[in-house]
Amino acid sequence: MEKERDVVSFLSVFHLTISKALDLSETVSTRVMFRYDEKQKLKEFRVLNNGIAEDTRRKIAFWLEENVDIHDVANGLDSNEMDGDSFFEINSPFRLSGDHGTHAV
Repeated sequence: MEKERDVVSFLSVFHLTISKALDLSETVSTRVMFRYDEKQKLKEFRVLNNGIAEDTRRKIAFWLEENVDIHDVANGLDSNEMDGDSFFEINSPFRLSGDHGTHAV
């Protein structure tokens, strides 16, 4: 079993697809740069696709900052890809223990 690493500073670029988690009408696919520095108290996500509207880029970055922990990125990305909707379903506060994608309303 792999142990979680302690992370002091980290830089990563990964591919993100997301729609339902942000209630978007279409799926957005983009590269995201993530910078983290514990000493400087820095946790920053930057959407790298300039073809996406600025308000959508800000919404994505805000969602990532609020919902994704450094350890999720450092220890949990497979092939440097993240499906934001699946991540949202797995980490949703409405998720019932033992349920598989059904959310309480």
